[in-house]
Amino acid sequence: MQQPSNILQRLVDSMPLLACYVDANGCYQLNNAAYEKWFGLAKGEIRGRHVREVVGEGAYLAIKPHLDAALSGRKASFEAELPYRRGGMRYVLVEYIPDTDEAGVTHGFFAVITDLTERRRNEQEIERLNAELRQRLDEMHTIFEAAPIGIFVSRDSDCRTMVANRAGRRMLHLRRDLEPSKTGPNAEQLGFRVFSRGKELPPEQLPMQVAARTGQTLSDCEIELRFDDGSATILSSCAAPLRAEDGQVRGCIGTFSDVTEAHRAARALADMDRRKNSFLATLAHELRNPLAAIAQTLQAGTATALDAKALAILRRQTHHLTKLVDDLMDVSRITRGMVHLDTQPLRLDELLAAVIETAASGLQARGQAATLDLGVGGVWIDGDAVRLTQVFSNLLSNASKYSPPGASIEVVLRRDGGEALVEVRDQGRGIRRSDLPFLFDPFVQIAGAEQGPDAGLGLGLALVRQLVQLHGGTVAAASDGPGQGSCFTVRLPVAEPQFKAVAPALEAPAAPELPAGLRVLIVEDNLDVADSLRMLLAAYDAVVHCVYAGQEAVSAVTEFAPEVVLLDLHMPGKDGMAVARELAALEARTGFLVIAMSGHAATEIQEVAAADSLFDAFLQKPIAFDALCEQIARHRRG
Repeated sequence: MQQPSNILQRLVDSMPLLACYVDANGCYQLNNAAYEKWFGLAKGEIRGRHVREVVGEGAYLAIKPHLDAALSGRKASFEAELPYRRGGMRYVLVEYIPDTDEAGVTHGFFAVITDLTERRRNEQEIERLNAELRQRLDEMHTIFEAAPIGIFVSRDSDCRTMVANRAGRRMLHLRRDLEPSKTGPNAEQLGFRVFSRGKELPPEQLPMQVAARTGQTLSDCEIELRFDDGSATILSSCAAPLRAEDGQVRGCIGTFSDVTEAHRAARALADMDRRKNSFLATLAHELRNPLAAIAQTLQAGTATALDAKALAILRRQTHHLTKLVDDLMDVSRITRGMVHLDTQPLRLDELLAAVIETAASGLQARGQAATLDLGVGGVWIDGDAVRLTQVFSNLLSNASKYSPPGASIEVVLRRDGGEALVEVRDQGRGIRRSDLPFLFDPFVQIAGAEQGPDAGLGLGLALVRQLVQLHGGTVAAASDGPGQGSCFTVRLPVAEPQFKAVAPALEAPAAPELPAGLRVLIVEDNLDVADSLRMLLAAYDAVVHCVYAGQEAVSAVTEFAPEVVLLDLHMPGKDGMAVARELAALEARTGFLVIAMSGHAATEIQEVAAADSLFDAFLQKPIAFDALCEQIARHRRG
């Protein structure tokens, strides 16, 4: 039978923990195999030796208070990281159990030591990883909230619950207590509707809901939010599903960028491009009309001496050409900072009176009148008299152009604090509210306004604003809407240069003969162009009749029975295309030629007319007489 001491040794050797017995002198009397392995010592190298010698000085000093407590009969338990002589730094859990007899005498203590070093390292690593994770989460949250785009996260596949960052809530005009989801519990309280390509989207077709339902990623989806207050926002969105470990969709994340301004900029660029194209077309048309009148009048002079009426046409159209070119030059010079004002003290009331007196004959021709209301006496300003005359002549001309015959135009001068204020009020067609912000932009032609023969290039009001600003002033327009007239208000006014028109010397081309007595009907809204062309044809023995509006064309054909109809394509009211369609319906249409005329590009004329084949020929203004004769001769031969 084994001795009890052998059984005890076998028992402690079977323990995975470190176990030993230390006597009252602090020397080892018993230890297990784990203890020997841990310290790398044999049993004989431990038993009988003092604890200090085995564990080392550093570890001994750390555990000595606990050793003393155990030898005094008190149980000691502690955790510590100890610098052992063998094995280095170890993190251990230590229990000292006193060996006290019935008489209360302590003979030593039992020690049980658990090596927690690996566990401690794992805990520290977990703690480090958790701290790093918290830091990364904080960074992600900061990015989430600071991101300039809207970010939305849903953690369920129906997108019922959803969180949004600050930009996203601002984008939706959303209160903090509301769920932002259109498929959420408070969808009815969200003050917006969602549209795509003009069609309202039901909640299940929104980008995030589609991504969560189908498991597909959606990119560059453009939607429009229309809010209850009437405002709207255009968003570019992307949505991607979130998946659980098993691959099932567990939610969705969506990003939304506000592209409203980008759309406005794109529309503005497109509008600028449209204005540019419109300006180029208008410029060509506006320049060709006076050129046509001048060229045709001069061609007529080859057959007959120029009379007073012909000279008057030349003067008016040369003046008109000069004004167009001067307007272009002024805009260019002002834009490049090349206009310098010749300012001097002048009386604004006297300048306004002179402007009205100069415009009187033109106003009388339209049965209109302008009145000057001087609410104050002489108002002195520092200004360029030529440029200020330009400004107010322009405003007065506009008021007359867009007012009906017989209308009255008021020019009011008063003082407003330290500023001279001039108002030009008319009773004309008025201005739509949506057009007011763009009225002073270059090349703007108000939509819906019929462009007559003196419509201009859309530069007049742009010049007014630029010149007023050069004087340190402002100009503004106001109107209650279409048919309500308008009022232009100028403070510290600007001016427009006087024109010195010089008629260019044009050499009259040789022209072939027209058939004697050829009957020609001219349909042209520009009186000078029509009359000069009539004079040219009449000089070659043609029988010519003119009408100045498309509405009169069909009845004139019936009454006059022309052999040739010269038809302007671009007229206010009924244009040339509409007239040509009506003429095509007449039984007598095969008995006369219809020749289209236009100041626009030749390619445009052909493209428009070819769609209906309503014309026999196309001529570009100014009409070349030999080209006209050639077209007539070709068709008569055919």
